Amino acid sequence: MHQIAAGADKPILAGIFLLKSAKTAEFINRYVPGVEIPQDIIKRLADAPDPLQEGVQIAAEQVRLAKQLCQGVHLMAVKREDLIPQILDLAGMLPVACSEAISGLLV
Repeated sequence: MHQIAAGADKPILAGIFLLKSAKTAEFINRYVPGVEIPQDIIKRLADAPDPLQEGVQIAAEQVRLAKQLCQGVHLMAVKREDLIPQILDLAGMLPVACSEAISGLLV
């Protein structure tokens, strides 16, 4: 991320998918160019008693990691946008008022 952002003087956003199942992760690996979901993540989803909740945990872990490297995240929770607040809560993200977020983008 540091190499990507070097000299760009622009904020970097990490794209994070909500993986709902091992099958979804395998589909993304197969059909989304440039994306490679590690096999250990796919195994976690396959072995989980509740793959969706495991995916929520994985997404929260990714948000925490991205927070150290990027200026923001783009969460992709297709047809489960209702889970985004839970992911952000698990990631330890504090709520920000819209006006604060917008003014931060305009700086």
